[in-house]
Amino acid sequence: DDRVLVHDDDRFMVVEAARGRVLGRHPAPVSSAWPQGHEAQLRQGACAWVGPCGIQAFDCTDGAPRGAYLASEQTHLYGVSDDPSEHSTSCSPEPRLLGAYGETTVVLAASGGPSATGPGGSALLGLDHERGEPAWTRVLAEGEASVGSTPDGACWVVDQGPEDARLRVLDCANGQPRWDRALGEGTLEVHGLDGSVV
Repeated sequence: DDRVLVHDDDRFMVVEAARGRVLGRHPAPVSSAWPQGHEAQLRQGACAWVGPCGIQAFDCTDGAPRGAYLASEQTHLYGVSDDPSEHSTSCSPEPRLLGAYGETTVVLAASGGPSATGPGGSALLGLDHERGEPAWTRVLAEGEASVGSTPDGACWVVDQGPEDARLRVLDCANGQPRWDRALGEGTLEVHGLDGSVV
């Protein structure tokens, strides 16, 4: 809207575009002992710092953090050196911001508890817009990495089961199931277009 977000690796501030008034100053999120870069994202009226291994929702009006930093499980792959700058990192899940729906901000993040894939699995989380605490959680089973949303407030998950894939659609505002459909066999790619899932 009428704000500018200015940030570097250590801090950020929200500035009113019309007069240059500073509306908020905050430290940038710190992911772990292995620093990861974050980018500020705006999706469907929600704001978050999103990195390869974690996500932190924040208030779009003044930049104040909302809730805890949600860290993903990290696997570090080394070559011949223990130097942190000379290794690659794999994160599960790769966090995503889906958007704000009603009083809920929806993210794909680590579930924080046991799941079908073991501890630290992935989940769709509906975060309370004011406090940032989970209002609802949909833990994803193994193979349910394909998720998305449509502007009308439908959050969708593709369940790649052992036999047939299923498309499950939830209400993003409260996490309640809307419908699900068998999709049959085969590799699938899913997109949310306007009010439809294709």
